[in-house]
Amino acid sequence: MTIQEALKIAYWRSIVIGEHHGDRFCRSAILHALQVAHAHGYRRLGVEVAHGGAYCHKDKHWCSGLDEELDELRRIGVGELSEYDPHSSNDPDETGAFRRMNRYWYLQLAMQLGWHIEAIDPHHWNWMLDTPEGYYDSRDPDMAKCILARSPMIAVNGAGHLKGLYDDLGQRAVLLNTIQLNGEDERIRFMLTVPLLSM
Repeated sequence: MTIQEALKIAYWRSIVIGEHHGDRFCRSAILHALQVAHAHGYRRLGVEVAHGGAYCHKDKHWCSGLDEELDELRRIGVGELSEYDPHSSNDPDETGAFRRMNRYWYLQLAMQLGWHIEAIDPHHWNWMLDTPEGYYDSRDPDMAKCILARSPMIAVNGAGHLKGLYDDLGQRAVLLNTIQLNGEDERIRFMLTVPLLSM
């Protein structure tokens, strides 16, 4: 499904796009979607993060929150973003470096377009519990509430959250996906039913 088709179906509802936070194909598709949504009057971006950062015990480094990321982007301006970020909560690659979260590029574009930016995951750092409760159960309901409270927006979340968000949002938002995975997990099975965003 193209973003133009999704916008027509949405009719001023929020559009929630599932991604893999470090996959650069996802990034390209979502940046394109933001530009098209802007031309159709959308002016709000929701990102899966909390306002403040936190210390990641697993990888023993500080992970940035939205406020820190926006401060960094204000310093960078329209400059090119590096591939790596020592404050990323992405897993390290084979070199041990942390790939920058895709949301930096979304934030940079949203700032250039003059959009409002929302941190829609107040319990974001619960993912460090490494439990279903931490990853999803404690986070998805409040992410859905944030999306509804500030609708319409383009919200970008990890694709694994699409099932939980749909359970709480239902038809009050349009869901799109940017990745395809194989697996028997209930969340992956649901993810495969969500229309794939095409360019």
